[in-house]
This record gives sequence, structure tokens and C-alpha cells, in this order.
Amino acid sequence: MLVIGLMLGSCSDIPPSLSPTPGGTASAGSAPDEAAAGRPAATAVEPPAPAAAGEVLYTWRDGEATRRVWLQNGLLVQPSSEDGPDDVMLRSWGGESVVARSAKHAGQRTEPVFRSEGGILMTLPGGVILVLEEGWDAARVSRFFQEQGIGSGRAEPMDFVPNAFLVETEPGFPSLTLADSLAGVEGVVIAIPNWRSEVVLQ
Repeated sequence: MLVIGLMLGSCSDIPPSLSPTPGGTASAGSAPDEAAAGRPAATAVEPPAPAAAGEVLYTWRDGEATRRVWLQNGLLVQPSSEDGPDDVMLRSWGGESVVARSAKHAGQRTEPVFRSEGGILMTLPGGVILVLEEGWDAARVSRFFQEQGIGSGRAEPMDFVPNAFLVETEPGFPSLTLADSLAGVEGVVIAIPNWRSEVVLQ
């Protein structure tokens, strides 16, 4: 599994398509026309693992597997340049810090922080890792992006496999939403959020 990036926000930052279900779980979000297009919607894994207070279960698709992450409503991502002496910092990476939510963040737009099934903190700096059919030529790839409404300037080629791209999105939930809408589309081999996670040394 390729894992690259993540971020947090309060429940008020969650777009309607990602709102938790009454059971306390949520899918990674579906495009409004996804059902009409015959694409499978992301589904929660049952039974969900117990969540701590202030956590909400979300799922995302990693190929044929469904992965679970828990939104950490008590945490958020802020630029490291804004770190202050009163901040309770959990992690700092790439110019951004994961800190405990406090009164100074009231009214600010924030990005989500999640906890993985393994207990690792993860954020979404933006983007979707997309791999298309290896046999597609440049014309077919271009047509795919047109069909999905993805401008050519948003797709940066990656060289780890043929027809791999990092598709640009805003940080946070837009990465989950786009990955979910592309998963299951004909010609898509991989469509996963660009997760950023802490590295745990064994």
C-alpha cells in the first residue's frame, strides 16, 4: 500500500457529502452523480472498532480493500510558523504541526487529522494518487481526465509505475472525496488519498 499524507477540522468543516451517519461512521464521500454512474459507494466496515471520545469513523478504498481512519476532533493542523508557547503539539512535519484544538482556533478554517487502524496520526496535505491502466496511451489518458473534469494542469506524472499521477486537490476532505469518486471508474487501477503519516521505526 502506498501511503503518503493527512490533516484535521471540526465537524463544522466537514462537507455535506462526508457528514457522519447516525451510527457514528462515514464514508470517504461520494460525488452526487456517483450512484447514477454505477460506481460503488464507499461503505463502512462492520463492526467498527471502538472509537475514543471525539473520534468519528471514516472509510476509504485501497484497491479492493476498505481502510478505516478515525477523525480526531480534538486535533488540527496549523502552519508551524504559527506554533506558540501555549500550543500542545503532537507532531511537526513539512512546515505543518498537529496540535490540540484550543480557543485561539475558534472560527478558523482547519484541516482534518485522523488516526489509522494502527494508531498512527495521518493528515491530508492535498492530492490523490492515481494509477490508470498501463496499456493506455497518452490520448486515452487525456480523454479520461477530460471525462472526469480534471484539467491537465492538475495531474502531475509520477514515475513509480506507468500512467501514475498525483492529482491536485485542496488539503483535507477534498482529497478523500476525489479519491472515492474515482475508485471503481473504468481504467482506474489505484485512486487513494495522498496521506501523510508519521514514520514509526521498528
